[in-house]
Amino acid sequence: MLIPIGVDVPFDRRPFLNWLMIILCVVVFGLMVAAVAQDQPELFEDFVLDGYTVNGLFGHMWLHGGLGHLIGNMLFLWIFGNAVCSKIGNLMYLPVYIFLGLVAAFTFNIFSDGKAIGASGAVNGIVGMFLVFFPLNDITYFWMIYIRWSGTVSFSSFWAILMWFAFDIYGAASGGIGVAYTAHVGGFLAGVLLAVALLKLRIVVMEDDERSLLEVFGISVAKKSSSEKWEHVAPSGPREEAILRAAMDRKTADREESYEEDDYEISEQPAGQKLRFAYQQENYEDSSDRVGLVDDGYIRFSCECGKKIKVPSSYAGKNGKCPKCKNRVRVPG
Repeated sequence: MLIPIGVDVPFDRRPFLNWLMIILCVVVFGLMVAAVAQDQPELFEDFVLDGYTVNGLFGHMWLHGGLGHLIGNMLFLWIFGNAVCSKIGNLMYLPVYIFLGLVAAFTFNIFSDGKAIGASGAVNGIVGMFLVFFPLNDITYFWMIYIRWSGTVSFSSFWAILMWFAFDIYGAASGGIGVAYTAHVGGFLAGVLLAVALLKLRIVVMEDDERSLLEVFGISVAKKSSSEKWEHVAPSGPREEAILRAAMDRKTADREESYEEDDYEISEQPAGQKLRFAYQQENYEDSSDRVGLVDDGYIRFSCECGKKIKVPSSYAGKNGKCPKCKNRVRVPG
């Protein structure tokens, strides 16, 4: 058994809309259970995906066929949806989620004449967007073998997500029964294409220390630096230009001074903090593996308390606080 339990993506803002999506799915499932208990399952029949009815197209992505179905979808939505929602913003997230669900529904209808319910298509679209935005970030899994052996392990999201996608391709090609594999594939591809479009149109901009899937394949995208708001100011004269230059100098000096003197806590969701630190659990075989600069641009090191920490290499030499013991730590470099 291999279950994803987390990703090492720091959040710039709280993903309220993704939390709302999860709450709505849970509430609707509760209403479905209540309707079945009262022998009124027909109350939700109009919202099952069955052709191209409006109720079915928009309603199926909020329904689930059982507790396991709900938990599986909500787990993936929590892990990947929080990161994607934080990246694209809460206002954009709801229409994106519904769009992905609709594409998944149309794909299912094209290749199948059956019925379907579930958020799987939309969720797979969110996973596809995550792949484009964070291909080099790790996904941490909980694994268990016969209940006797268990632990955690991390893989690059690039390989892990492509493995899931290959499984869906196989399921769709083999005509898998009981699972809407074609909806999974349609939603995933829609998510990948939508994320690429958002990056190329500069609607979504990557941070300096992030590397998108496009960049992995050598395609440049817009980057957002810490002084971005100054870069877009157009001085209208010598006086304004001098003021702008002085402001930029003060901003740079203040930032450098704050890095030397201030403490910043390293946390899983560092919303609003100046240092975008992230950490994850990793297994080190011996003490010689405690510190290392890896190819993906991150520095991995351990606090004295044993906490494993992962930060972008751009923060080498900066100070922070351990998320576990709260003691002051210095990033190697």
